Amino acid sequence: MDCNRYSTKEQLLRVTALLKRFGDKTRRQPVPIEVTANELRAAEKLWVNTIQASNFEDERSYLQGVSKKEPLLVRQLDLFLDEEGTIRCQGRIDKSSLPMTTKRPILLPARHFYTQLKYHKRLLNQFAKQWRTEYLTSLRESSRSKVSSDAARKLAIEEGEIVVLKNDKSSRSFWKVARVEELLPSKDGVIRAAKVRVVNQENGKSTWLRRPIQHLVPLEIRSSCKQKNETHARDPTTEETKEDASSKEPLKANARSTVVTKYFLRSQNNRKDTV
Repeated sequence: MDCNRYSTKEQLLRVTALLKRFGDKTRRQPVPIEVTANELRAAEKLWVNTIQASNFEDERSYLQGVSKKEPLLVRQLDLFLDEEGTIRCQGRIDKSSLPMTTKRPILLPARHFYTQLKYHKRLLNQFAKQWRTEYLTSLRESSRSKVSSDAARKLAIEEGEIVVLKNDKSSRSFWKVARVEELLPSKDGVIRAAKVRVVNQENGKSTWLRRPIQHLVPLEIRSSCKQKNETHARDPTTEETKEDASSKEPLKANARSTVVTKYFLRSQNNRKDTV
């Protein structure tokens, strides 16, 4: 099985777990319908042990007692075998209160494709965390400074705009992002609620919710683009330049076509003269 054919670590582990399940099914063992967490952990353990066996053969043979010559990497990283037969590192932080996976990390080659998949997964998690804690919070604060009153906030939210759903029971970094699908005016014509759509990140399904305007914080993504379009539409000079450019385009095309035809006829006449 080639791990280079998979773009994410989750996809690789899921396919590996399904292949292991197929082997268990041939032995007439009961298997669940969905891939469980234990199957994913077993698939990850299988990949780690396989990669270590092919890249750290000398270190494994010494730790197992087969070879008496101590490799340099064993002394530098203080390598050892855990209960599952996986090569791990240990050092000065072994007595700290950090998790065991942090104090004793698994030894993997730096340039292996499986290691790159784990690194990409960590980068995606860090980006998602930074998006929630820093970027969305800064957008919310800038929007709050611009919108000072409830009346102005009602006018700022429009259909199709991206907003953040305010929730007093959770931290601001965990507020969900939604899109305003429909504004719901009251009997007096004042818009006090809106219908928003929230997309679940795990399964990609959409959920429609009804939320008051006071709980919607606009990100000003669509409104800024709309203002630019309105300014271009109101500016008569831009329309004139567009019309001039459109009127000049066919002239340029006709001039280019005449030059090409003249060049083609001239080349054919030269061929006849040479013949």
